[in-house]
Amino acid sequence: MDKNKTAFPYVLTNLNGDTEIDTGMTLRDYFANSAMQSIISVYDRRTRFKTFKDDSIDLAKASYEIADAMLKQREN
Repeated sequence: MDKNKTAFPYVLTNLNGDTEIDTGMTLRDYFANSAMQSIISVYDRRTRFKTFKDDSIDLAKASYEIADAMLKQREN
């Protein structure tokens, strides 16, 4: 599983013709960000994050677990 593959790499070229590659975020980070947004979108202020005990560490771990599963699935 290539956790370091980039999601949005691009090349910058200035007026002098010098180029610089910006690798952007990793695909794993992008997937984790998307997963976290989905989890947060069902957030209920009354019940909090029942699954995550209102703990941001648990939320982040779960997001990366989902991201890792998505990366693994891409290999199939």
